Order: sequence, then C-alpha cells, then structure tokens
Amino acid sequence: MSYSQIIVLGSIFFVLFSAFALWTATKVIGIWYNPREDYFNTKKKVIILALSVDSLQEQIRQKDLFISHIKSIIETGEVKETYPEIEQVKKGESKVKKNRLLNLDYLSEVDSIIRKEFEGR
Repeated sequence: MSYSQIIVLGSIFFVLFSAFALWTATKVIGIWYNPREDYFNTKKKVIILALSVDSLQEQIRQKDLFISHIKSIIETGEVKETYPEIEQVKKGESKVKKNRLLNLDYLSEVDSIIRKEFEGR
C-alpha cells in the first residue's frame, strides 16, 4: 500500500465513522429530548390503560349481574327476569349506549347514521 491509498482509506473511514456518529447522536438525542416522543408514548399508555379499565368495568358489571342472580335464587328460589339495579344507565351514559345493550341492530343503525353524515358533507 502506498501513502496515498492509506490516506484515501483513512479519509473514507473517517467520513463514514463521522456520519455514523452523527446519525447515532441525533437519534439518541431525539429520543431523550424530543417532547413529542414522550407525548406519544404517554398517550399510548393512556389508551392501553383506558382499554383495561373498560374491560374491568364490563367484568364488574357481569359479576354484579351474577351476584344479583345468586341473591334472587337464595331469597325467592327463582331467577328474576329483570334487574333494575343492573339495567339502569349510570349517570353520564347516553340513551344510545343503553339501547345498544338491548338492541342487536345497534351497529347497523350507527353505520347508517355515520354514512348519512359522511355523504351529506
């Protein structure tokens, strides 16, 4: 190898190493100091927790219904058909959500409403 080849190879190595170091530094600094990255990670965690809470609420509702059935069997010996304490809509829930629990065609109704709104715009 001649001196010129060593200088060229050294220069190429230096440029590639510098480019790699710059790229790595910007990625690391971007992850550490970028507020948007932190915001998106936090938002993702909040969505996961909200879904967990929703599924836990559904499980509680089912267990309350089961306990009501057991109480009814113990008290009267038969299962009541309606349970007002379970079927009541909680404060803040809309009438649409109550109908959704009772009506199996809810999905098609909502779909048609959304289609009408979309086509109207």
